[in-house]
Amino acid sequence: FFNLAHVETIEKLCGIAVPERAKYIRTITCELNRIASHLLWLGAFPADLGGLTPFMYAFDDRENILDILENVTGSRLTYCYFRFGGLYNDIDEESFVGATKRFIERMRERLVMYDKLITGNVIFINRIKNIGIMEQGKVRKYGASGPFIRSTGIPFDMRKVDPYDAYGSIGFEIPTGHTGDNMDRYLVRIKEIEISLNIIEEAMKILPSGPFQTEKVPKKLKPPK
Repeated sequence: FFNLAHVETIEKLCGIAVPERAKYIRTITCELNRIASHLLWLGAFPADLGGLTPFMYAFDDRENILDILENVTGSRLTYCYFRFGGLYNDIDEESFVGATKRFIERMRERLVMYDKLITGNVIFINRIKNIGIMEQGKVRKYGASGPFIRSTGIPFDMRKVDPYDAYGSIGFEIPTGHTGDNMDRYLVRIKEIEISLNIIEEAMKILPSGPFQTEKVPKKLKPPK
């Protein structure tokens, strides 16, 4: 995400056009990374509450994403895949698209398992429900974002507020909570994993052919003051 924020800032400042194929691939890889981040949280949160089993399952799923991203970026954690005007390289139909489709199918089944293992667990519920409640006024005051602000019922998501890459062409819902407690924050993140799978699936269906990098990027860039 930091890599994307950097290149898109320079692209906007310097008026660099990005090919449609690159926009969709950026969206797909960002959503894979989003799921990986949520899985890190999904493993650590129950572990902090005394349940270590979900940690093993979550990191097993996360490893599948890291394998996919490593294959296209060369890295498993700190990625530098995006470039001004596009991408470092194109994706491979079998090793990337095929592996991503298999992961989506796997992850949908795992979400059912997580629901049975964690969401309905009475100990888990008692330890997070009505705990850490934040009101809408407070989250705005503190500049909260992401699942934290959405858990209070505010449907704020930068992918909708200021669409970038292919997000403006893909329809998706913004999950929100009601109470703004730890349970709502958990449920929002779980739903976001499912929505990310939908976004990736839709983006791969639309994925246009063509160049993955614009040819008009000068070797030296000088953004306006």
